[in-house]
Amino acid sequence: GTERVISSENLTERLEDGPEDRVDAEAYLTARITDIFLGDWDRHRGQWRWATYDTEAPREWLPVPRDRDQAFSKFDGLATRIVSLYMPQFVRFEEDYPAIRRLHWNARAIDRWFLAELDREAWDRVGREVQSALTDDVIEQAAFQLPIEIYEINGEELQQTLRARRDRLNEAWTEFYELMADKVDLYATDEDEVVRVEREQDAFTVSIIAPDHGPDPYIQRRFLSSETDEVRIYLQGGDDVITITGDADPNMTLRVIGGGDDDRFIVEGRGAGVRLYDDKGRNEVVGEDAPGLTTKDFNEWEWTPETRNQPLDWGRTTTPIFWTSYSTDLGLFLGGGVRLERYGFRKSPYATAFDIRGGWSPFLSKGRFEMTGEFRRENSALFTPVAARLSRLDVLHYYGLGNDTPEGDEAFHRVDLTMMSADIGLGLDFESGLTVRGGMRIERASTQENVGRFFDTVRPVNGDSAFISLGVVGEAVSD
Repeated sequence: GTERVISSENLTERLEDGPEDRVDAEAYLTARITDIFLGDWDRHRGQWRWATYDTEAPREWLPVPRDRDQAFSKFDGLATRIVSLYMPQFVRFEEDYPAIRRLHWNARAIDRWFLAELDREAWDRVGREVQSALTDDVIEQAAFQLPIEIYEINGEELQQTLRARRDRLNEAWTEFYELMADKVDLYATDEDEVVRVEREQDAFTVSIIAPDHGPDPYIQRRFLSSETDEVRIYLQGGDDVITITGDADPNMTLRVIGGGDDDRFIVEGRGAGVRLYDDKGRNEVVGEDAPGLTTKDFNEWEWTPETRNQPLDWGRTTTPIFWTSYSTDLGLFLGGGVRLERYGFRKSPYATAFDIRGGWSPFLSKGRFEMTGEFRRENSALFTPVAARLSRLDVLHYYGLGNDTPEGDEAFHRVDLTMMSADIGLGLDFESGLTVRGGMRIERASTQENVGRFFDTVRPVNGDSAFISLGVVGEAVSD
């Protein structure tokens, strides 16, 4: 039997302490491919225990899945379909797999840690082993374990669905691998370690060694620019030395993030594509073409039961916007759009965000289009807001100057405007939750659609039917 079973919290502490405790990454991958096969999306850190057969160090920890309450989930009602637009983990168990990102969502923190050392060859080998084990007989015998009353309802359907998912499993694990390979996080430990990065054309190899435990790397992986855009190496604690060699261009970004002690960064050759960070300890950067060391403090996310949803610093999301209203001037207004968010390293809460929406008033047969966006900076409270707007639905009611208002109904005093505007500025987030933004706006307004109304009779007083203005706008929002 196993020597010990521990929680994920205990495992995390052991992994950070040193390389004597490691997760069996291929066993964990086996479990995760099985999760995807079963449609089990709720595999966050609290859903695992970890067992070892080793009595002494080094210890290899095997995953023990538990709490399988979301396997075969089938969110197919209208309400859950709408909710799934904003909560991607709500998936439907059927023959075709959903986007794998949705099944990875709740487990993204541990997936990106425990699977980072495995390359495509390892993924394909493990995937084939899982797929070959899921024979028709295995699926049939598993379905027969259902209570007879349940099997009579959908036992045959379940078998058919499982066989179809088995046959497509290679597509699922390939998509999973490509998702994981784009942005990769490698974690060292709190011991003194040596990290070597050997760069070559369109590739580099990362080796992490703990000299006190032998000369062999406990993490080693070769990255290809055809699969990977960025690799981040977190040195953690200890007095670490990282050496980056090679003049070739790997065509990938390499970020090295130092820990709490004294680290030495050696860059031999070109420093293009290398980013160095360390805000603690006495650190040294060596190399004629070495990049500067970013020393600005940053609070890294740490898992707790209360903050288990890791903020995104990779990938992108698209969510719908519903935009409807009613007013006496416009009647019913129907519209919608999308919110596009892209995430990046130390860009919080996102790297860029755009709300793009449009709508139409059937009563007036006119429409409106708006775009607002933000560009965030790395580890900065400053950001750049932008906006653009085109509308034929802006309405004023003009009654003249002073008290000399002519008689006429509401339609006679109505002023229809065609508005075009563009904004750009600067924003600042405060720790208190206050956000302040301001900038310049250029705006064009046209009133040419008001023939026969009161405003048309005073047009010579008010100038041309179109005018352009340049001004300053600003706002403060407290969240």
